[in-house]
Amino acid sequence: MAGHWRFLELSIPTPDIVASLDFYRCLGFTELTTTDARTYPYAVVSDGRIAIGLHAEDMPGPALSFVQTNAANWARQLEAAGFELESQRLGIDDFHEFTLAGPSGHRVIVIEAATFSPMQVQAAPAPLTGPSAHIELGCGDLAKGEEFWRIAGLESGDDEDSDEPRDMLELAAPALRLRLARSGGATPRLHFRSALLADVEATAERFGFALTRRGDHWEIVAPEGTILALYLS
Repeated sequence: MAGHWRFLELSIPTPDIVASLDFYRCLGFTELTTTDARTYPYAVVSDGRIAIGLHAEDMPGPALSFVQTNAANWARQLEAAGFELESQRLGIDDFHEFTLAGPSGHRVIVIEAATFSPMQVQAAPAPLTGPSAHIELGCGDLAKGEEFWRIAGLESGDDEDSDEPRDMLELAAPALRLRLARSGGATPRLHFRSALLADVEATAERFGFALTRRGDHWEIVAPEGTILALYLS
């Protein structure tokens, strides 16, 4: 049962939303204007390609959030098809949303309406990290991971008939590029191309961020734990 949901954001539980928001602002990310649909502190930043939602709520973990106007109907269809929802808010007075949990700790959140205008994402300039290339999630079983993400409409361009063992899998949907990496951890990694490394280094030194060399790239960790992997080209 594949969905036709519109990707909205990478949603991250954020213990200190002020610290996280300051971190992204320092690197040149654009803060977006949000609606009042959330009942807790919530902020969104963008690099011009994807949005990162900072949620000051006790979420079970990071998730990819999608928009579907008939979220309640989708929740009922998924349950009827044998899927177990991790959480749901579908009451008459609720802002409708539900969470679907998959392998390796992956989560999908489906909400009834966007919490910010996607046009703001397109208008945001690239930060010092450069534009994002993809979101990476760790996945011990790539076949199960691919099956799960197909629910949200993501598809792989790989040759399914190939007998070669895979260490990673690329999946895509409109406005979203997702990489599942067998060797990856539970923490989301955002890959960025064309980083302005000298400016990033100066910003990291000025504000006390740790910038670490990792082979062919550099990494910087946001206060809420998101890993930013920076490549020069």
